[in-house]
This record gives sequence, structure tokens and C-alpha cells, in this order.
Amino acid sequence: MGRQAAPSTQRVTVVVIALVRIVAKLADGIVTTPRAEADLVVTEHGIADLRGRTLAERARVLVAVSDPAFRAELEQASEQLV
Repeated sequence: MGRQAAPSTQRVTVVVIALVRIVAKLADGIVTTPRAEADLVVTEHGIADLRGRTLAERARVLVAVSDPAFRAELEQASEQLV
């Protein structure tokens, strides 16, 4: 008889969002997903791992995976907001 693995007790949540646009601040301020629930943000420019990061660190890694045309604007806005 072969050995069998025990079932995983870890909960994994996968959220897939198409057509993501990284912005400094939401216009209406309404968020339906708490920041603690967002672990990874994937764009065509890279992957931002947000787990365990402070707000300032989260802003920095999100700017790093944003469209290069908007990075300077996002960096400036993040310095004012965080």
C-alpha cells in the first residue's frame, strides 16, 4: 500500500481581476476587498508580493509593477498618501 498525504488545512483564496489599473487613490473611496486579503498583484510588468508588508512597502512594490508611463506620478502620490 502507498502512503497518502493528509488533506490540507490551509485556506487558499485566489482572486483574478482582468484589466487592472493601479491608481494612487480610489475616486469614491469604496473598497470591497480588504487590503489584508490582497496577497499578490500580477501585471504585465511583474508580480507584487504584498504579504506582510507595511503600507509604504505595499505602495513601493505596486509602483514597481505599474505601467512605466505612470510610475513617477504614482511614486509622488504614494509619498503624499503614506
